Amino acid sequence: MQAMAGSEAPQHEQLLPAEDFTNLQRVKVYRLNDSGHWDDKGTGHVSCEYMEQSDSVGLVVVSEEDQQPLLVHRISREDIYQRQGGDTIITWTDPDINTDIALSFQEAVGCNYIWEQIKSVQLSYAKHDMKSAADGDLPGRMRRGAVDEYEFGSAPGDSFYQDSAERTGPSELPPAELGTMSELVKIVVDCSPFAREKIASLVLQNGYLRKLLDLFKTCEDLDDQDGLHMMYRLVRGLVLLNDAALFDELLRDDNVMDVVGALEYDPDLVGLNAAEDGGETIGGGGGGGGEQPVERTQHRVFLRDSVVFKEVVPIQDADVRAKIHQTYRIGYLKDVILPRVLDDATFGTLTSIMLFNNVEVVLALQNDPTFLKELFARLHNTPRTNPDWDDLVGFLQELCSLAKHLQIQQRGSLFAALVQHGLFYVLTDVLKTDSESSQLKGADVLMSTLHNDPSALRAFLVKQDQHALFERIVTLFVEGEEGLQAQLFELLKLMLDPETMDQPVEKSGFLELFYDTYVDRLVTSVNAGVRDEPGP
Repeated sequence: MQAMAGSEAPQHEQLLPAEDFTNLQRVKVYRLNDSGHWDDKGTGHVSCEYMEQSDSVGLVVVSEEDQQPLLVHRISREDIYQRQGGDTIITWTDPDINTDIALSFQEAVGCNYIWEQIKSVQLSYAKHDMKSAADGDLPGRMRRGAVDEYEFGSAPGDSFYQDSAERTGPSELPPAELGTMSELVKIVVDCSPFAREKIASLVLQNGYLRKLLDLFKTCEDLDDQDGLHMMYRLVRGLVLLNDAALFDELLRDDNVMDVVGALEYDPDLVGLNAAEDGGETIGGGGGGGGEQPVERTQHRVFLRDSVVFKEVVPIQDADVRAKIHQTYRIGYLKDVILPRVLDDATFGTLTSIMLFNNVEVVLALQNDPTFLKELFARLHNTPRTNPDWDDLVGFLQELCSLAKHLQIQQRGSLFAALVQHGLFYVLTDVLKTDSESSQLKGADVLMSTLHNDPSALRAFLVKQDQHALFERIVTLFVEGEEGLQAQLFELLKLMLDPETMDQPVEKSGFLELFYDTYVDRLVTSVNAGVRDEPGP
């Protein structure tokens, strides 16, 4: 893309916390004016949608104030898009209108999602161009390059815009019956990117998805291997439609086991295993005994019998528990069942859903008036030799790790509440244990607090009686295991960075304590290490 008139893309100003986390793509729209400054066109939500009038896929931004369109832009097949601003801004120059446009996202994950959608559409354009070139037919509109913003005219003569019904998907799906399954598989698997949303909408209507999953049960009861292999292709195709509403339905408690069950019957894996098992055996012939049954992966057995949801602190809200279960299932689907077949766009959508589920869970636990109180009561009262205490520390570590995805205000509020409940006193106890695993978890929590607000930890280290936590950090840095030492080295580096010290009392009190009490031990340890190094 051409340089943007020497002007940097605008930074997104801090937006109010969004209550609905399904709106992943909250953006500000900017347009570069003739004087080289960015005009703010408003705030809205961006989506990648099929635009019927132009028979194409584009970016649509709808204002959050009056629901009017702020931007309608057909995605170009040319490489005009760039990312700026720490992966939260997408910009492009439209040569037809000679204007730069910028979308500044509230969340980096939303920017990632829309970026993958753009790349997915461009990939479909490229595939069509290659096919057209092979047929000796390149439509004029494809040769033209970038398209204008706000332009809606279609070109009926261009072959790219023919067969509209095929491109936009069917008006209805065939009945959910065994006899029509092959037809349905073809519709779902071979649909164009423009038809995915429509097909997903049809699957969600009138209990159609439940009827399909009941067909899977029928196939399994009849041991119909061909039908089960078609069900695998069908359910995999439904996942690759990459529709958030469809994901919610597929992963519901009453559907998820049937979905996972259908994905156990991957015909490619069965063929691979059969080929691996079909070689010659010691003392035998080439395999005249016929095909041997191949054991499929028992995903349902694992999820039902091996996965245990352990609540270190009881969670009263059923919706929060459901989000936790759904997030685990998405991760299992993404990383275990379908890692080799997911495209980048679907992988990004599943990752985004997991992230925002985690954000919702953290916010819900933070807003629960009793949860943090109960968590710290158990951390204080559980014996250190009890395995439950290590689980509690692990939960605290995960809670602080997930908090980094919160908005600044919410993250600050959560860490302030943790400190108020005695976070640093608990971490003192954690680092005093002999368990390296617990020590690593405690150091990780300390790093999370530093990234949020270094002054809170420094103030505690200065004021704590006998500076027990500071003493333990230095002792473990000098005497601990190598992995723990590396983590504490980063911790000390951040704590001693004067650039992050806003208050004079930090530079005086904290640094004075460090240099008067601890720096000699660190220097002595470093010198001893140098002397112990073998010579060349």
